[in-house]
Amino acid sequence: FKEMKLSTYRPSDYQHVYFAVQSYLDSGGEPKNSWELLPEGIHKDAKEGYFGVAYINKEQKHIIIAHRGTDFGLDSKSLTADFDVMTRYITNQEAIAWDFTKQIIERYKYDYTYSFTGHSLGGWLAQACLWKYEDKFKLQDYNDSFAVTLDEPGAKEMLEALQPGVANDYRVDVNKLDITNYLSCPNLINIIMSHVGTVYVL
Repeated sequence: FKEMKLSTYRPSDYQHVYFAVQSYLDSGGEPKNSWELLPEGIHKDAKEGYFGVAYINKEQKHIIIAHRGTDFGLDSKSLTADFDVMTRYITNQEAIAWDFTKQIIERYKYDYTYSFTGHSLGGWLAQACLWKYEDKFKLQDYNDSFAVTLDEPGAKEMLEALQPGVANDYRVDVNKLDITNYLSCPNLINIIMSHVGTVYVL
């Protein structure tokens, strides 16, 4: 039951890319312009090579969740996860990223709207979390969400693999997900699979 009107504020793509970059800092970086790091907004799982950060804008009632991409400074887990994505397997990092994301959303509920970002593997995690958000929280009448990613490996096939094997009353249309992708020149990572949403080549 919604007790208030949700914010219609949509942070810029630049703001998302900025936080995707800041997520590579263990401190969560330096939020600016009315943004803050959530007190519970850093989640690190060194065993699986996952790192996520949540940033909040209390004035605009919006939370951005950023997932770190491959970090050569952690261990081989993040590289293994990249390989898993490229070979179209669901990774342990995906489950950890969603658990972190879900805890934030379930804590702040309808008071805030949400979006997701990340670079490389983190971009895939952002898109997976967007799919799961639309699958779980839209059934509870939350607002639609969106993702802005940087040089991610393509997600269409992986997102379609998340669809339930049996028909149900609500099915996420992968092709209608609100995703904006910024890609560098074609490389081994960003041409592996098909992209969803709007794609800009830098």
